[in-house]
Amino acid sequence: MIITDGIILLPLLFIFLGALVAGIMPWLRPVKSLSTGQQNLILALAPAAALLYFVTLIPNFVDGTIYDYRINWLPSLGLTFSFYVDSLSAVFALLVTFIGAWVVVYTGQYFKGDQGVWRFNLYLFLFMAAMLGLVMAGDVITLFVFWESTSITSYLLIAYKAKDPDAQRSGYRALFITGGGGIALLAGLIFTSVVAGGSDFATILNSGDILREHQ
Repeated sequence: MIITDGIILLPLLFIFLGALVAGIMPWLRPVKSLSTGQQNLILALAPAAALLYFVTLIPNFVDGTIYDYRINWLPSLGLTFSFYVDSLSAVFALLVTFIGAWVVVYTGQYFKGDQGVWRFNLYLFLFMAAMLGLVMAGDVITLFVFWESTSITSYLLIAYKAKDPDAQRSGYRALFITGGGGIALLAGLIFTSVVAGGSDFATILNSGDILREHQ
């Protein structure tokens, strides 16, 4: 069964909400008196909520349910921003949100006493959103957008200590490798889409014979 309901985007919205709260947390009076660890426990509720949502959908995925939601982006060119979540996607989404929640908690302890941790938390949540969007992507354009988002946010996380030359070099190296890999990925995805006759994964997954003929 295929469900075309935008509710599947709720976990992604939870993560973006976490990013928003992380960004404004230094200016929220109720949390100023809390320690870094306590603040991050609050932030960890966002990926935990996303995790819980996917857990509630496990029976649906066991039954073979697929969530396929599309947003018209450039209708004149037939381009959509789509999300395709099946049982395999759900497994990776569970991993992203589960590990993400614990990383947020650990960050609160690692950066204990650091007043600038809110910036790292913001980058962390944006990276988590990019990872979650990547595993939920339903077409090659959406996949590429979230892939490149992971490249940018990886750089921001690695180069978090802006005054550290080693951190800057490592950040640029990661950006170069992942960005270059993204260009190669895009080329392969475009070729696959042309051969399959569509850029959405539903079409590509059902075009196995055609793709094998073009090896």
